[in-house]
Amino acid sequence: MKVLIVVSDGYPQDCDYGPDRNDDEYGIQDTAAALREAALRGLAQYDDARIGPVLVEAYSSFSDSQHRAAIATLAARASGATALLTAIGEGRIPASDLTADLARQMELMGDDQVNALLLKNWGQVRESGADKTAAMDEMKQLYDETLAYKRRLDLAIVLYTHQLHPSIQPVMKYVDVVSLWIWTGADIQMIEENFKKYRSLVPDKPTLLGIYMWDFGGRKELDQNFMVKQLDYALRLYKERQIEGMIFHCTPLVNKNLLAVEYAKEWIAKHGNEKR
Repeated sequence: MKVLIVVSDGYPQDCDYGPDRNDDEYGIQDTAAALREAALRGLAQYDDARIGPVLVEAYSSFSDSQHRAAIATLAARASGATALLTAIGEGRIPASDLTADLARQMELMGDDQVNALLLKNWGQVRESGADKTAAMDEMKQLYDETLAYKRRLDLAIVLYTHQLHPSIQPVMKYVDVVSLWIWTGADIQMIEENFKKYRSLVPDKPTLLGIYMWDFGGRKELDQNFMVKQLDYALRLYKERQIEGMIFHCTPLVNKNLLAVEYAKEWIAKHGNEKR
């Protein structure tokens, strides 16, 4: 359970707040709207296929700011993106409500169904030269800021195997460390091929290999054989000094007696203190 705590002075009618200083209805409704928007954004944390249809159904009742929050939440996961793009195709949500940056985020999921709906119901995602320049300028500014620290912090980036494309290379010159993740369990079958592709694009950055305990892309329990395969390969990469280590994504699943998770726990106990 997640709890949202609202700090208030107990009286929403501050000076010049609402059309009628003596009417408390405006403050009550304004607070309710803020809570609703926070709830919409918070739903993005949950991978539940029921969320998308519910948000689509309620979309017409939302305010403009709540529309933006709902679209961002729907665009965060494949199930929500599918519901959103289907609704756009049916005319239930205006295509103009989906911004280019969120469309690009959905495209990067690498989900075939989402990409097909995106192309059919919204259009092709194109990144303008101005967008690329702005993104690079932002990365350079952030990198330069870290150089000014007395105790410099590494600038790290999370990268997924479905994002392995030459377009990532310009960004990498401003990155110190990469954590590389596999979103869909079935892609573990191509872990060697994808790592070689990664190193062809990013040959020299210190890298941590991300290990999921659940098949988030497939929305199901991770096959134990997939866990065995990725951990065997990760250990090999570590001993060959091709990666710096591994990051295990621990969730409430660790005490559910899932086979892949139990294997990972045993593997950590056996190999956790190994040196190269």
